[in-house]
Amino acid sequence: MIDARSFVAESDRKYDMITLMNTHASQGGSTSRAAAPEYLYTQEAFVSYLDHLTDRGIVIIEEPVSRPRREAPVWKLLATMRQTLLRNERDQGNSRPEQHFFVFQWRTNSNNYIQILMKKTPFTQAEIARLKKWLDDVDHIKKIERAEGQLVGPVRTAKTTLLYSPGGHFDTQYSRILKGQIDQKFVRARNLEIITDDRPFYFDVDPARREIKDVYIRTLLMLLFFIPFLWSFLASDRSKLRGAFPFMFVVALTGLGFLLIEVVLIQRFEIFLGSPTITFSTVLGTLLIFSGLGSLWSGRIGQTGLYVALGFILLSLLIHEWWMPAFFQSWAFLPLSRKVFASVISLAPLAFFMGVPFPFVLRTAKSCFGNSSAGMLFTINAAAGAVAVPLAMNISTSHGFQTTFQTGILIYFVVGMLLLSIAKQKIRGLANAAAILTLLFLFLWPWQFGDTAVAMAGAPNQYRVYGIQYGSSSFREDRVFYHGSSSESVRFAWLFWVIKGNGHTILVDTGFDDPEAAQKWKIADYKRPLERLKQMGISPSDVSDVIATHAHWDHIGSLAAFQNARVWMQETEYRHALSRVSAENSEANGMRFRDIRALKAAERDGRLKLISGEKELLPGVTLTQSGGHTPGSQYVSVETLDGRVIIAGDNTYMYENNRKHIAIGTAVDYQANLDAIQKMQRLAASPFYILPGHDPRVMRWFPKISEGIVEITAVP
Repeated sequence: MIDARSFVAESDRKYDMITLMNTHASQGGSTSRAAAPEYLYTQEAFVSYLDHLTDRGIVIIEEPVSRPRREAPVWKLLATMRQTLLRNERDQGNSRPEQHFFVFQWRTNSNNYIQILMKKTPFTQAEIARLKKWLDDVDHIKKIERAEGQLVGPVRTAKTTLLYSPGGHFDTQYSRILKGQIDQKFVRARNLEIITDDRPFYFDVDPARREIKDVYIRTLLMLLFFIPFLWSFLASDRSKLRGAFPFMFVVALTGLGFLLIEVVLIQRFEIFLGSPTITFSTVLGTLLIFSGLGSLWSGRIGQTGLYVALGFILLSLLIHEWWMPAFFQSWAFLPLSRKVFASVISLAPLAFFMGVPFPFVLRTAKSCFGNSSAGMLFTINAAAGAVAVPLAMNISTSHGFQTTFQTGILIYFVVGMLLLSIAKQKIRGLANAAAILTLLFLFLWPWQFGDTAVAMAGAPNQYRVYGIQYGSSSFREDRVFYHGSSSESVRFAWLFWVIKGNGHTILVDTGFDDPEAAQKWKIADYKRPLERLKQMGISPSDVSDVIATHAHWDHIGSLAAFQNARVWMQETEYRHALSRVSAENSEANGMRFRDIRALKAAERDGRLKLISGEKELLPGVTLTQSGGHTPGSQYVSVETLDGRVIIAGDNTYMYENNRKHIAIGTAVDYQANLDAIQKMQRLAASPFYILPGHDPRVMRWFPKISEGIVEITAVP
């Protein structure tokens, strides 16, 4: 059995549709898979798909996206698809790749997916209209089934969100990527480099590559246990110590070089053979069998034979580096059995001669240092081999498989110098120095090229957003969702937000500072909001602005603490609050007079800034009146590295209000609430970045920076 890419490449047919739906499931889950190659999603693969489409043909990608971090690889995939199509379009004198895409999210009760449609030719207006009509039908499938009196599809609980269509007014991150409106800082910070056969790492979106580096560090730490035994061996006969170094360097470098070459060969032949299982058995089997035969042959040769073997190794490696890709292309149409045979024939000579140096050195060392040296050298070789695989992944993710292979060639060149130095002591110092520099360079590779700083970079008008939870409770479902159950409850998080950047510290809502109210509302793990801010090193005097999404007590209940901050509120909301509560009527409609007094104090000080409609507070921070929840509710749009984040306030209590198009249960105007949700969907980077006012998943889905505090970002 071969993969979809190979099937398409070997076919001489044209297709109306090529689908790739959740193909990662065949290779395991997506967690910690930054170094997992994905050859179905490379630029070369998409070139092949386009070549095998009819003029009206479509490539359909379905990607499961269960949380924000899982979305960054989809952005990388979309950038790759766009670049592939852009290159194809330029060949035809057209450069509008965004006209070829239609992107939407759909969700069932248990799963969330991003669907990408890429058409070989631009979508027509009629096609776009039919697709939008289909999405609307999916959203109202139960209504259609009731009208028709029958089931019309297997998925009856799906809801969709359109993220991009040609000609539509979208500012999602999907729209920005497709229109080429993303800056290079974002590309570098999320490692959105084009996925290629040389760097086929779909999930590699963290330029610091923390997960890969952690594996490498753990491997190095395990090798520390080996140091006492090595020291014991070296101290046993100090007179021979200097002469042992070339032998130790040779076995260490052959352990590294052999595995680096092996890793790359497996990846390159997987594209050619089209089956991971067949590739693994063919490449690994050939390398093991023929290197074993080379080991046997090494016992029959002398120094000259060793040099001949090294020459053949370097020659074979250069052939694989320079000419094998052309051979793969010319052999692409062979049946699988012949491909396997051709693979064995091409690998056998290289494997045979790569099996020579290590056993030759072991035998030579035994004659020079005694039989015990063989065991120690074997251990060094095995230890180097253990480091080689995570090292290969570090090199390949940062610079590509070609660089990893070329590193292997360099290693065997240094091995050749060391073997010459065993017989010719004049060059021993030079060879040892070359080996030391090579080993140091390789072992320190992840720290030389793992770019942590770029992940933290941002443009001048971009900010960081933090979610802060100061308690949790339950809330009646019918209060959270329109037409919800009055007998069911929903887990409820008590949240407020911090925006930092460009010299400003801005609060969006303040939470409430009232332990008695927390007890009355049965809020567990209540923490005073000012204590949470202190965890971030923020004091009340540091806050330059407070944005009140509305006047409810849990959103402005700590306002009095921020005496220096400007306070931003919709004038409609302020007038509404003044008309509802007073000294005589201290609480009404979720508002308290003591909180309104803090607003009045800000007004007397000239700090209360009343706005009507939409207002750009700062470049990159915009306030928009929405109504719906209260007459003057507003949401806050913030430009971040990952695109526009929208702090929805209580326009959405939960992610489900957004995803399933359900108004909140406490809206004063349900249609205005739904209209606001629809508008936010077109503006936010993605539905994950429409931050609901009380959803506990905010704290699970985004990276934790302190107890009760998360940063709203795709990559930690």
